Amino acid sequence: MARLTTAAGPWPVVGRNPELEAIGAALDDGDCEGVALIGGAGFGKTRLAAQARHMAVERGLACSSVRATKSAINIPYAALAPLFEAFDLSAKLDAGLFRAVARAIDVRRGDRRMVLVVDDAQELDDASVTLLDQLVEHNGVFVIFTLRVGEVEAQALVQKWKDQRIHRIDVGPLPEADLRTLTELAVGGPLEGASAQSFVESSAGNVLLLRELIQGAMEAGALSSELGLWRLNDSLAQSPRLRDLIDQRLAGLSTVEREALELVALSDPVQLDLLEQLVPLETIEQLEHRGLLDVLGGEAGPELRLSHPLYGEVVRTHLPSIRRIRLSRSLADAAESHGEVHSRDTLRVAVWRLDGGGGGRHDTMLTASRTALRTENYALAIRLSRPVWEKSRSVDAAIVLAESLDFLGRCREAEQVLRVATPLATTDRQRTSVAARRASALFRSLGEADEADVVITLASDLVTDATCRRELDALRGNLLLLAGDVAKAVELDEAILQTPGDAAFAQASLDVGTGLAFAGRTKEAIDHTSVALAARTDLNDEEQLSAIGVYAVAQALAQYHAGHLLDAALIGDAGYRVSVEKGNVDGQAWFSTLMGLILLAQGQPLLSINMFREASTLFGILNHPGRRWGLAGVALASAACGDKVTGQRALEELDDAPATAVLLQEVGAIRGRAWMAMLRGELSNARTLLWDAVALAEKWGQYATGAEALHDLIRMGAVNPAAEHLERIGDKVDGDFMAARLAFAAAAGAQDMDKAARASGMFEEMGALLFAAEASTLEAQYADDAGLRRRASEAAAQAQRLLERCEGATLPWLVTRPGTAHLSEREREVAMLAAQLLTSKQIAERLFVSVRTVDNHLQQVYVKLGIKRRNELPAYFPSSQTRPTT
Repeated sequence: MARLTTAAGPWPVVGRNPELEAIGAALDDGDCEGVALIGGAGFGKTRLAAQARHMAVERGLACSSVRATKSAINIPYAALAPLFEAFDLSAKLDAGLFRAVARAIDVRRGDRRMVLVVDDAQELDDASVTLLDQLVEHNGVFVIFTLRVGEVEAQALVQKWKDQRIHRIDVGPLPEADLRTLTELAVGGPLEGASAQSFVESSAGNVLLLRELIQGAMEAGALSSELGLWRLNDSLAQSPRLRDLIDQRLAGLSTVEREALELVALSDPVQLDLLEQLVPLETIEQLEHRGLLDVLGGEAGPELRLSHPLYGEVVRTHLPSIRRIRLSRSLADAAESHGEVHSRDTLRVAVWRLDGGGGGRHDTMLTASRTALRTENYALAIRLSRPVWEKSRSVDAAIVLAESLDFLGRCREAEQVLRVATPLATTDRQRTSVAARRASALFRSLGEADEADVVITLASDLVTDATCRRELDALRGNLLLLAGDVAKAVELDEAILQTPGDAAFAQASLDVGTGLAFAGRTKEAIDHTSVALAARTDLNDEEQLSAIGVYAVAQALAQYHAGHLLDAALIGDAGYRVSVEKGNVDGQAWFSTLMGLILLAQGQPLLSINMFREASTLFGILNHPGRRWGLAGVALASAACGDKVTGQRALEELDDAPATAVLLQEVGAIRGRAWMAMLRGELSNARTLLWDAVALAEKWGQYATGAEALHDLIRMGAVNPAAEHLERIGDKVDGDFMAARLAFAAAAGAQDMDKAARASGMFEEMGALLFAAEASTLEAQYADDAGLRRRASEAAAQAQRLLERCEGATLPWLVTRPGTAHLSEREREVAMLAAQLLTSKQIAERLFVSVRTVDNHLQQVYVKLGIKRRNELPAYFPSSQTRPTT
């Protein structure tokens, strides 16, 4: 995508198709005399008017533009001076002015209408309004006004021209989806979800404000790119441009009004009766009148919040330290002045006490920290629990602190806290909770599997409570699952499932559901993940072992392996959106990984790359081994669209990633390496890697992922051995995906056009469009070989229609061009490397053969394909070519 700069040049018009269609219809309507574009400041009226002028020019109409300004509103004809200058007229206040302008317009427009654009028409001087009123009635002039909504002058103009044939077009805030598109165009590439959400929410549909936000972020260095994915790495409130913009909006506030605004910013939203204890009601009323505060209905009475989220962010960011302390204490004192604080306000009061210099009760702070953890505000949970831990050495505080640190990727800090807390634990519940979180951090984040096992063993030796011992057993099952050995994990967890109703049952249900999805027992997996979610929902906060989002990930994963791609996508997309909205980086990373898999299966590799990029970036921020999954996914999806550059960069970063004990998706990582080897023309290496993936998958009982690798092998031409192997494990993997893969394997093995057509239909029905296109291409090849030209043509057309729905995807060499099927394995490999324009010497070095052997193979390839030279090979092996980076 071409890089656009926010510093110069107009932005593209995005999301205004209804308005543009209305303008086009008005221009084509001979009875319509103009359009009035009416909307708030910054919504894009001027840009839309410029586009309207462009549309008029395309229609062969003469055009002219003027702009009114407030500074010249008392000068007669000031706004129309450029028009007079263009017509070589003087702005004399006499009766002949209109006739002179009309004559000049007639000369300018010829036998067609003239279009006159008037920007900021609410600032027109009275003389210009009078003249324009006459021009509106003058046959042959089409006017385009932009008017700022709410201005008295604008209302007067609308009233004046309402009976004339001026079509009103309201220009409102830009819809969220279009804001996202515009933001990505502005920064020059895909934007990480939470960063895009920040721009969308902060701009509130205002294109001008969006431009200021992006420009300020760029100038402040707050935007960075990793593997082509842009991400905000700092608050938008740090932008000097934004601060200046908001300071202008808040200019003129009195001291008491400013303090009231700061109080709301520190508590947004705040109950009216609480704020009224600190500032006069008249002051609050004045802020509402100025459009700075909104009044909402709350359970405990009216609530106030700032009219724009950026106001609060900027005010809080630049609030002097001592002033923040004073105001925070005032809010806490006011909240506690009526006695016991309501449970819903405990978190807010605790934060105010903390910001006010501390002094809050430890039990209140701990309760508040648990609330912050439950609502996935991990940074706040750390702020609240750390003082309690440091001052009281409370084991319960250590648990909250460590879990919050771990969720934010600060796993070494978490382990240090828990190591100190371990000997302080005196009850079985404390010992179990500390051990579970410590073992999890050691294993998942630090890669220290043996140390994690020691922690669990020591805790098991000390704990006598049966419920706690079950939780430790469930933890062992969870770590086995994360290590990739789903067979052992399921075996251990199925014993735990004999007794329902506790946290161990919820965790084991989750892990069994996930393990069965990887194992290919998808019907059972879907049932288990549903049971797991219901069991987890029934537990109280003290017993939680995992966040709710993990259960949704497991459920979607089971649907994915079953071939229910639409259901999987609905769950995954909903989870992703909720994670972005709540600022849950961990959840966003998990759902990004999941959506990358689903989109790739649906034949959308470009979108898949972006999701995997996001997963890699976010897991990297969290110091989570899932970064490997994202990088491997980028490689896999890049190969699907022939993007060798992006895929190779991802593999290089994967090679530099630290070793990990979390190997659950290692089969997918090997597949990513294999497909990139395929893209480089290293056919033998690619197939060897995939057979390694099959062996590892079956060693761990991951028959569903093994089936994916076997499908890859068939697509790479290792038809007979892979098809036979797939058939042997056919009774171990259920679901629509496996059925379609078996049908595809049978078609490729027998070179049967009818079976290929059946496989294509099965893949298309589940939404796996790229696989369907491949099967239809096979059908076309087999029909062509059989001399059935019409059927071959119809199947090829079907394949093309399917492929056109797979944005950016390319087909592997197996189904690229007829004629290549007669090549031997070595001839094919040499031809693929030669298609990349490698020399014979380079090919020989890569394949460990002599140059003469390479040349001999190439001669055989030329004869079989009916070509004469090396530069004709790319037409037969287009996926070997490097595509531009997405």
